[in-house]
Amino acid sequence: MHAYYGEREGAGREANAMSSAITAAALTYVEPGLSMVFGHGRLGLALASALSDTPYHILTPSIEIIRCLSARRHIRLTLPGGTLFHDRGIIVSRYDDPILRHFVASRAFVSAEGLSADGVLLSDPVVVQATRHLLDRTMDIVVLADSRTFRVSATLSACPLSRI
Repeated sequence: MHAYYGEREGAGREANAMSSAITAAALTYVEPGLSMVFGHGRLGLALASALSDTPYHILTPSIEIIRCLSARRHIRLTLPGGTLFHDRGIIVSRYDDPILRHFVASRAFVSAEGLSADGVLLSDPVVVQATRHLLDRTMDIVVLADSRTFRVSATLSACPLSRI
């Protein structure tokens, strides 16, 4: 499993309970037939793992989420075109992606390394680019984050607070 999907530093029972609570809360925003975007990260993977094999249409650049959902026959997966960044576990297009151009999602679920007045913060420019491309095609955005996210100082804004 890629490092982006592992436990946070110092994670123990409390962190696992927090992840379970975040996943349970996020599931309340999921309904059959919904078209969704799943970003990368451990909370996105936890949410994907918790989905039932119900008709959904999911766009994700995350290799781990693709692996998790690929055996569920009622979930239709759409992958962005682009380059696989093995070290990050994501597919990113550096150009205008025709798949993304024609995809519209009702809801996106994204992880954040940090949250501030600048919005959803990440530290990896490649992940920021992938996240921005996905969120441009989404009506509603749900951020998967816990209280530790407010203490992290990532440097790149992937999404302004006004979009959340």
